[in-house]
Amino acid sequence: MSTDTWDEIQRMTTSDVSHFNLITGGTGTAPKAKFVFSWNNHAWFANNLNSEDVVVHSAVNSYNNFTVSLYGTNTLFTENDLGITGGFIFGKSLFFTKAFSIHRFTYTGSPNPLVDIKHVETNIGTKSPRSIKKVITPDGSAVLFLGTNKKLYYFDGYEPAEISDSVDVTNGAATVYMQN
Repeated sequence: MSTDTWDEIQRMTTSDVSHFNLITGGTGTAPKAKFVFSWNNHAWFANNLNSEDVVVHSAVNSYNNFTVSLYGTNTLFTENDLGITGGFIFGKSLFFTKAFSIHRFTYTGSPNPLVDIKHVETNIGTKSPRSIKKVITPDGSAVLFLGTNKKLYYFDGYEPAEISDSVDVTNGAATVYMQN
């Protein structure tokens, strides 16, 4: 479990008394991260304290093993962009968002490199991690999110499409609209 701040990452198995900081329950120290994902038998930690562009992953089949040779890091540097602002698992990929970009991690199954990283989008992203929602549509699954530019986006895993035209500015009937 993580928070929107860089608190100690917490683990809980079955009861309130089973929770503890990962730094006391593992063979290494979990980074203080804003976002944590369990994906392909690793724990993934994004937007780490003092490393907002870095993603750290644990050893395979462990959420708390960060010994030197068993974990890894990836830096998602995007020119003129902020640190990692959120993420989601969609299909077989793990995606990380920044204010103006989206990055896709595809698991390779081999230790070097563990993931193939693609820069999916360079102009669209989100600063609102809680707005990222997976939805089922008549055409299949998609991810919706509020863009940094106050537009609503539909993401199919390949390219985001802006879908908020009809609710972007006031229609005279509702007081709620995207630019308000």
